[in-house]
Amino acid sequence: EPYYSGFIFNTTYYSIPTITIGFARAFLSGGKNTNTNISLLEAALLPFEIVKIEKPIGNEDMLNPVDQTFAGYINFRFPESGTVLFLEWGRNEGPINIKDFILAPNHSDAFTIGVRKYGLFNNINLFAAIEYTNLARSSFWRMKETRDWLSENQFDYYTYDGRYWGAHSGPDSDDFTFLFGYSNKKISIIPSFNYERHSLTQMYIFLEQKANTKVYDNELGSVYLSEDRVIYDYGYPYAETKIEFKLDIRYVYKDLCFAVLYEHVKYVNFEFLGFNNPDGQKSSNVIMLKIEKLFTK
Repeated sequence: EPYYSGFIFNTTYYSIPTITIGFARAFLSGGKNTNTNISLLEAALLPFEIVKIEKPIGNEDMLNPVDQTFAGYINFRFPESGTVLFLEWGRNEGPINIKDFILAPNHSDAFTIGVRKYGLFNNINLFAAIEYTNLARSSFWRMKETRDWLSENQFDYYTYDGRYWGAHSGPDSDDFTFLFGYSNKKISIIPSFNYERHSLTQMYIFLEQKANTKVYDNELGSVYLSEDRVIYDYGYPYAETKIEFKLDIRYVYKDLCFAVLYEHVKYVNFEFLGFNNPDGQKSSNVIMLKIEKLFTK
């Protein structure tokens, strides 16, 4: 298995507002799917750049023994108004090349920005939050593809024991979330709305083409009848959108917590077109009931 190592730093300045600045850096390195031996000590020191591991000669995507993410964040807390503003900027990349960073500064950037408000309408139990995350490929992507762990088999496609641990909405996407809730020591009611767009800049998508469909050959100027096949098509603004509504209700009685979670999701995906789904839409509903007990000594 590859090594996972990281370094986290943050500092807070207490004033009006209270300001927190932080930095995080994480590495995946080594593993059986690379041809470079990396020791436990080397992996532990990678976040501090004390050692430098060169990539081996060969296929860079298949053999690169190191990949990393790094991010910086800042938030502002206004205690009197109960407002929190936050911004996080990050980048995923293999060994960093300063020249590439200067020529393509937003090559693999991602950011999250949001605001939270506690004590709405002078009620300490009411709160709301708005958050936007952007993971879209930059304008430099066509010249140099962004390295993302999702596509690298030497790191098990960004999974651990079968679980994907990357960004919520995936690469080349954006994600908008709004929630409004009521919470105290006994009960919480939190409805939320989430809107995601996937594959923002990828214009080519899969479409099913039925047999005997008229196909115009622009190069030859002829018309022919196709067979059953799946083809690439392009020209659509977004390959997929997802609209999600959640309702989270929890009630605490003594050392028990009773929870009801409802989720309605609607997908609009152009890959669904033609597969007994002419409008390219699917939806689902999930209801979960939970009882949690806290065990203490």
